[in-house]
Amino acid sequence: MNGNTALSVERTDPKCYVLMGQSIKRLKKNMIYNFGVWVKCENISSADPAQGATICIQYSNKGKFLCGDYPIGIDGTRDWTLISGKTTTPAEFDSASITLYLRRGVTGKAWFCYPYIKEDAPEWRASLLSPVMNQAIKGGQQELIFNSYTYGINDVLTDNLKVKTESVCDGKTKSISTVPVKNNRFAVNTSLNPGAYPLKLTLMYGEKEIAATEIPIQVLAPTVKEPSNTVRIDDKGRTWVNGKKFLPVGMFTNHHNDVFKKWNHCWRKSDIENMKNSPFNCIMPYDAAVCKLEGTRLVGIDAVREVMDELDRIGLKVIFSVKDFRKATDSSMAITRKTVETYRNHPALIAWYVNDEEEVTKFDIDKRALIGQLDPFHPTWQVQNLRTYYPQCSGGSDIFGIDSYPVRDDSRDMERVRKDMKGVVETFGFNGNIALWGVPQAFSWANYDKTAKDVFPSETQLRSMPLLMAVMGAKGFVLYIYSALFQGDDSNKKFAGNWPVICRVAQMLRDLEPFLLSDAPNPKMEVKTIKGQIEARAFAADDGRVNVIVTAIGPGEAEATIKINGGDKLKSKYGCSTLGQDGIWTFTGKDIDSDILFN
Repeated sequence: MNGNTALSVERTDPKCYVLMGQSIKRLKKNMIYNFGVWVKCENISSADPAQGATICIQYSNKGKFLCGDYPIGIDGTRDWTLISGKTTTPAEFDSASITLYLRRGVTGKAWFCYPYIKEDAPEWRASLLSPVMNQAIKGGQQELIFNSYTYGINDVLTDNLKVKTESVCDGKTKSISTVPVKNNRFAVNTSLNPGAYPLKLTLMYGEKEIAATEIPIQVLAPTVKEPSNTVRIDDKGRTWVNGKKFLPVGMFTNHHNDVFKKWNHCWRKSDIENMKNSPFNCIMPYDAAVCKLEGTRLVGIDAVREVMDELDRIGLKVIFSVKDFRKATDSSMAITRKTVETYRNHPALIAWYVNDEEEVTKFDIDKRALIGQLDPFHPTWQVQNLRTYYPQCSGGSDIFGIDSYPVRDDSRDMERVRKDMKGVVETFGFNGNIALWGVPQAFSWANYDKTAKDVFPSETQLRSMPLLMAVMGAKGFVLYIYSALFQGDDSNKKFAGNWPVICRVAQMLRDLEPFLLSDAPNPKMEVKTIKGQIEARAFAADDGRVNVIVTAIGPGEAEATIKINGGDKLKSKYGCSTLGQDGIWTFTGKDIDSDILFN
């Protein structure tokens, strides 16, 4: 490039996978960096452009991989192109490396020139955790709970920070309070007036102002009448639909996938029947804004309404995706506004899907506020897959989601699900609760990576992933993804085998609704781990029934004893637990495993 030296990488054998990394010194912890490289490529073969020629940065601690950032690459034959990304260094890393490479399974030739990594400006992220729905706050005296995360600010300062909170209503600034930040949280008690206005937050060290931000809120007047399709998230992270508790158990769909091409990307009658006869109570269609029924003569908005009418008829709620309208332009905001105004009163609507594994920018925060101000009666939901970026996703939605997808090739553990759930609790938890809908894996990685084995999660794995999420606080589950069930060879045969299994898992989750959404306190129990890694939790329904969920994280064998009052009246749902004469249960599992004790 411009006569300068470049690194050349060529691969002819797709099975060959040799990486050339370079360690990076003097990176600061808990700091944001911009990194990138100029890339030129020739005949890069890749089914997915993201899997072409690219750059990555990875972090380790004591030789053990922690996390990394992997920008989208390029494929085909292209002239010099800048591949760049943003990374946040973990607090616990002790080494880092940068790699210029061809993704696994890719062939062709690429040149890399001018790699760089540069420190970004300091940043402060804060968001209002409770009330969860920032644009549907009830007026009157209440506690506001915030999270607070700083990047690039001197570590000495972070233990002595305070936040000054002010409201800016009707052009008047009202001081609320100044409180210390403790464990990345601060809370204020105040009375809020009705209206849509920002809360102004100022981060302070002593009397010095370090950073400032604004959080848009909307306080509803007592006279505001809720529509019949109102959905709200309460202070325990639970979903209420039309005044009743509701546990979302759904599935992602995408009829714009190529598997539906010969049906003109329509909802087939068989798809409607599959969903009608399933235990699912909601779906998240990526193509919500352009969906249509097989054989319809309708187009545009009328076609979408027809699909939503049909889904409502069979008892399915719709998480409506507006995540693709996220370019920071007036037109994106205008499309979002039009979409929300068009469908906000539909009885099938349960939530708005605003972000799918993308960075949360100021535009996204403003977009969330716009949606909430136009429709304060339906929450927003985002899904993220990079644990180190959870704090930087603050303010991006009312409900958070994770998609960890641990079942790949010969994997034997779901440690990433556990770590991701722990990360969500640490970042977004309030008063022992979180507003989270998890995304369990219901697909084979071979659908997306040609180097992966065609391994669909077993029934034990399928049930164990959401059960672990439930143990750690999830209040909703949307499996990923219906369209993948029809991909690959022998797709009809595979669907016939996998769909009943998926439905059994969905029914299991529906049956847990009285326990996960209960107002009763969780029963006390004593769990002693004998072998492996175990996560378990007891739940009590409002009618007094008890459920104990126990999960083995893997890999390898796991064993634990469980002692709980009335344990002799419980039964093992999946046969992984036995009751001793002393009334103590013993759970045994292997790799990814689980059981439910119930009465």
